[in-house]
Amino acid sequence: MCEIVWVLESSYNYKREQVAETLKLILETGNFIVEKLVRTWCALEAYQVQNMDFSDALLGETNQLYGCKTTVTLDKKAAKMDSFYLLEDNDK
Repeated sequence: MCEIVWVLESSYNYKREQVAETLKLILETGNFIVEKLVRTWCALEAYQVQNMDFSDALLGETNQLYGCKTTVTLDKKAAKMDSFYLLEDNDK
């Protein structure tokens, strides 16, 4: 899914709304088996609502599935998600 988003954004210049609609169509079709489907839907929602990268949203959702309460990141944009913690210079 992350690769699909990356290709649509970088090669086809899809806007966020177009990417989200394409992902919805993929997730709703019976032609694909998507690993961790519920978490992928949650990541799609975060991608849309919180304006974060889909890959970061999916990473955070997957980490929560496996019991991680917090995902540490250097990405300020990803840190907007509740389950992320921004590692800053003074944290080292």
